[in-house]
Amino acid sequence: MTNVHNAGMRGFKKSLYEGGHRVQCFVRWPAGGWNGGRDFAAMTEVRDLFPTLMDACLLKPAKDLKLDGTSLVKGLKANPMPELDERTLVVQYGHCQEKKPAPGEVSEDHFAAPSMVMRLDIGDWDGVWVDFSNAIRTGERANGTWHLQVMREGRYAFTLRRWPYADGKALPIAKVRVEVQGQTAVAEVAEDAKVVSLNLTLKAGRTTLKTAFLDKEEKALCGAYYTDIQLESSDTGK
Repeated sequence: MTNVHNAGMRGFKKSLYEGGHRVQCFVRWPAGGWNGGRDFAAMTEVRDLFPTLMDACLLKPAKDLKLDGTSLVKGLKANPMPELDERTLVVQYGHCQEKKPAPGEVSEDHFAAPSMVMRLDIGDWDGVWVDFSNAIRTGERANGTWHLQVMREGRYAFTLRRWPYADGKALPIAKVRVEVQGQTAVAEVAEDAKVVSLNLTLKAGRTTLKTAFLDKEEKALCGAYYTDIQLESSDTGK
C-alpha cells in the first residue's frame, strides 16, 4: 500500500481500521446557515446524506419510507445532537486484509450467520478485490469464496444472479454451479433467465460456499455476483 498521509489513523484503504473507512466530508451552504470554520465531530455515515438533504429542502418523506440514516441538519447549524453520542456503525467488507489469514486461521468475523434469509455479493468474497459496480457492469471474470455459518439444518434455496436491477455486458452463461458442504449442484440457464434457483440440504455448522457461471462447455466464466439464500424447510425429510 502506498505510504500516504493518513492523519495517524491505523490502516489504509481496503482495511477495516479507521484509516480504511474514515473520510472527511466538507459542507458549505451560507444561505442555509451551514457556515465554515468549525468541525462537526459526531459519528456519521454516507447514508445520512439523503435524510440530511431532504430535511434541508423541507421535504417530508412518504409514510412508508424507512431511512437508515439520520438528518444532520441540527449539527450542521452548530446545534448539539446527543442522539449520535452512543451511535454504533457496522462496516462490512470483503476480507482483503493486509495479511490474509492462512487456511484454518479464519476468524469469527469471517462468517456470515443468516437465520432464515440473506443476500451475499462479491463484496464479501474472501481475499478477492473487485471493483463492485464496474465488475458487475463489465462482467469481470473473477470469483471468490464466501464463509458461512449454517444456523439450522434444512433445505435451502440458492438463487443466483449476475446483476440485481440493470443489465450490462452479456456473458455466454449456459449453466450455474454451486459448491457447499462437499456438494456440487449444477443447473442449466435459459436464454431469457434473469435468475437461477436450485435447492440443497445443508447441515448446521461452518462451511464455505462457491458459485460459478459456466458456458456451454462448462468452462467457468466468473462467480455469481449475487446469491440469495433462503431456508425453505427445516424438515430434511421433505
